[in-house]
Formats: sequence, C-alpha cells, structure tokens
Amino acid sequence: MKHFFAGIGEMSCVRYLIFSCISLSPLFHVIVIKSELNFFKTLLLIIGIIYFVLLTFSRIYRKYYYKE
Repeated sequence: MKHFFAGIGEMSCVRYLIFSCISLSPLFHVIVIKSELNFFKTLLLIIGIIYFVLLTFSRIYRKYYYKE
C-alpha cells in the first residue's frame, strides 16, 4: 500500500491542484450555487471529498515519510 500512496503523491503541484479542484467541484457547486441535494449529488460529494483526502494524504506521505 505504501507504494500506491507514494505513486499517487508523485504528481506535480499543478496536476495536484487541478485534481483537487475537480474533486471538490461538487462541494463548491452546493455551497456557491446553493443547489438542492439529492442522492446522486450527495454521493458525488462524498466521493469527491474522499478523493481529495486521498490525494492530500498521498502528497504528505510522499514528501515526508516515503524513503526509497
């Protein structure tokens, strides 16, 4: 598993920012546009937040804890 997280955390800063914006876009849509939440939007919101946490954890792990 450690190589999986290290591989994801290897991406450049620009790619990380793009993927973070994509994963958090349902959250921005709900907060800024104030659209109603149905089951599908809630599911996308949860998946997006989990993906963002995975990306962030991978970046931190790669930078501070991964030794080759």
